[in-house]
Amino acid sequence: LLRTCRRAYAEAWWRPWAQSLVTMYLTAGDRRPQRVTTVGDLASNLARVGALHGGAAPEIEHVRVYAQMYMLEPGHELQRILNVPQFRPRCVTLTLRHTDWWFWEKDEPLHIASPFVNLCRFPASVREIRLELESLERKRSQIDYVTREMQQHWRFQRTDGVQLTAENQAMEAMSWTGSSTWNGERWIRDEVRPGELDYYVKTISFRPVTFTGSEPADGQSRGSSAPQRYVSPNITVGAAQRINFRVNKLTVHEMEYAGVPVGSTADEARAM
Repeated sequence: LLRTCRRAYAEAWWRPWAQSLVTMYLTAGDRRPQRVTTVGDLASNLARVGALHGGAAPEIEHVRVYAQMYMLEPGHELQRILNVPQFRPRCVTLTLRHTDWWFWEKDEPLHIASPFVNLCRFPASVREIRLELESLERKRSQIDYVTREMQQHWRFQRTDGVQLTAENQAMEAMSWTGSSTWNGERWIRDEVRPGELDYYVKTISFRPVTFTGSEPADGQSRGSSAPQRYVSPNITVGAAQRINFRVNKLTVHEMEYAGVPVGSTADEARAM
């Protein structure tokens, strides 16, 4: 019985860790929890697991990276994660929240630069890259535009040369409601109900593609999985109507000092 237990442990001890969600943050300190998994933590964990697993760490089922634009777009910080020795994820999700977009405070149209798409090389273990894009419900058309452009014009690449595209991939969409108070400030500009914002989230998936057929893709030989270098373009939403009140937000301290009752509408809070 003891030998059986030891054998079962040796064969399966790593599964709970490998099949769990590993969460990373490429954000400023006030945009993430106090305790997070750093690149150093990830490297140490993988080295320890690999040593106990005969020298090679098992594949990780899912890795989610919360990212702000200024850390994501250049690509260097994301590549630091992807370069961790023995890092072999199957699925990588890059999540952009409403407050991660450039100049969301000024209600600018959504835009995203593509250096990280062109420069980053994902491990050969990756079977899917997911981009999860969130903004306000009133910016639904902008999110839809950005994801359509990504689907048509973006390609990621693995270290083995295989490209991942979103062509012919179905997208997922969802809506949810959250608080309008963030980081000690109530964003009355965007409220749809007292104290509430409606959010829209769309997820686009990129999967490996093998170029086959009568005509080679991008000048590559028939049957190849690695076409010539492809440059994914930047994406910018054109002219979009902005909302810019004289007072877009109120601090919690200001509202408490002014005696703004809980449940006041945006107009009521602004007037007080």
